[in-house]
Amino acid sequence: RPHSFFQANTAASVPKRKIISNFFAKERFTIKEGDGYMSGLNALMRIEKSSHVLPSVTPVLILLSGHKIQIPSDCGIIVIQKPLMKSEFVPILEAHVSHLLKLQQCYEIQNVDANNKSETIIKNKFGCQMFIKELL
Repeated sequence: RPHSFFQANTAASVPKRKIISNFFAKERFTIKEGDGYMSGLNALMRIEKSSHVLPSVTPVLILLSGHKIQIPSDCGIIVIQKPLMKSEFVPILEAHVSHLLKLQQCYEIQNVDANNKSETIIKNKFGCQMFIKELL
């Protein structure tokens, strides 16, 4: 099995796993007053509401286990519960497609199928079909 070695101030090479293990065995984890003041979700909400234009704005997909979080529906953050099957995941993407389109994470293609029904194909930015919206 391959190993990565870290050359410190010693002449001998020590496996990286051993260095990391030693670090956490000796490191003291301390919590100071004010730590954890802002939860990850609060930080993401602040970034999402920020007036600053970020170089690469992408929606954030948060996978939670055991927590139930409600966020405003106009927020660009998609919250899902894991584990999640494909049949549950696609409707969540469909519900948030306006945010994904706005942030250029996907695009629409108008199409008429074999039965002359109009449909909109949603593809991700790499060109893979995500789902089809039928137009009435």
